[in-house]
Amino acid sequence: MSFLGDLRRCLERPDSVAWALVGVAPQRKTLLDALCELEARGASAEQIERLHQVWTAKLESFVLQAKRQLVDGLAYGAPAPVVAALVDVALRRRLGLADTAGSATRDRELDRISSDVLFSVQGESRTLGLWPERYAIEVRAIRRVADRFELTALGERLVELPDLEAVRWLVAAEVTQARGDADPWHLSRLSAARLLERASLRIHWYGNESDLAPMQTLDRLAALGLFTFVDEPEAALTCYELTENGRSILAEVCLDESPLVMLANFASSTTVAGIRDEVTAAIVEVVRNAVRFGATFPETTMGERISGLHNERREFRVAIERSSARILPHVIDPAERRAAKK
Repeated sequence: MSFLGDLRRCLERPDSVAWALVGVAPQRKTLLDALCELEARGASAEQIERLHQVWTAKLESFVLQAKRQLVDGLAYGAPAPVVAALVDVALRRRLGLADTAGSATRDRELDRISSDVLFSVQGESRTLGLWPERYAIEVRAIRRVADRFELTALGERLVELPDLEAVRWLVAAEVTQARGDADPWHLSRLSAARLLERASLRIHWYGNESDLAPMQTLDRLAALGLFTFVDEPEAALTCYELTENGRSILAEVCLDESPLVMLANFASSTTVAGIRDEVTAAIVEVVRNAVRFGATFPETTMGERISGLHNERREFRVAIERSSARILPHVIDPAERRAAKK
């Protein structure tokens, strides 16, 4: 499945992303504890060194993919700690240590999952910086409320938009939320402008990060169709090439007053339940601006009206259009739109 498809799957089941807040640090400790146990049982130094090297390189990919498969099957509906515990068991069993998921059937299913995942990650030349579950939280398509997760207005919109429009919204949302050029979860406007200028990039896997954007961001933009890329394992680098679609989207988010960026900022900070109050306030603003425009020149002479009309009308037209832009995409609740289609 594509990155956008994986992201939409997360949005359809917001509570399934809970484990993404934990990361892989617990499994890193599980790995080290398991290696210490093997060492205590007499494993050679060469064997421990090899296992440490191999698993360190693939641990993150193994953990993330295993968790994804677990929440879609063996651990469906289970809380994050249960999912993490099953990954710990899978990891220990892959290392040859005795552990169980609770029954022979569950052990067989866990071994099947870990075998599939291990085969997949062993074929990777490098680990791509893609993590849709965590990204959904970081880009504010999903937010945590007490002990559960729910969609924001941005998340609701992403579920129903066509692929191209969904990508435009995601990139716009990233730009509004970016915390600097080094933010791995959000593309900054400055980075977007630099990428637009360069178009072709050769980024080495090791050493200094790109001064244009983190490699995780470049991988994500490539997965969303803004770049094509080719890995060159022999040279340990990746070549990225900006696509026409990518050029169009980056140019759009680089605009200072991009309507799309303004709307994405609004949607990513609001839940669907809170949109009605925002819409009411925006409608009042539209009416107020329209009244101001109509009452601007009530007592002036014809000459004064002609001389001042152009600038004043342009000023109020901008104000009205900005107010309207806040309203139009949100007048109807996304859930109501889906129901109307049935």
